[in-house]
Amino acid sequence: MPKLNLTRPQQEIVDVFAHVMAASQIAANVEGMSNFLDYYLKNALTPRQQAIYQALKDRSIQVRSDIADMLEKDSA
Repeated sequence: MPKLNLTRPQQEIVDVFAHVMAASQIAANVEGMSNFLDYYLKNALTPRQQAIYQALKDRSIQVRSDIADMLEKDSA
């Protein structure tokens, strides 16, 4: 796969996603760390990074709804 030359804002978004994914995996797979993701989101991310993550969550809700609508139309 070719390496992309991301802009600084794009790289910032990728970095936020990577950190959240890693924190999520730690919370799910390390004994005694089940609350780590919540802690990480509230205390380790800057307000800007929290906004990026919130935008991802908001968009994910809309994408799931769009996919469900598409599947419903296809099955009709």
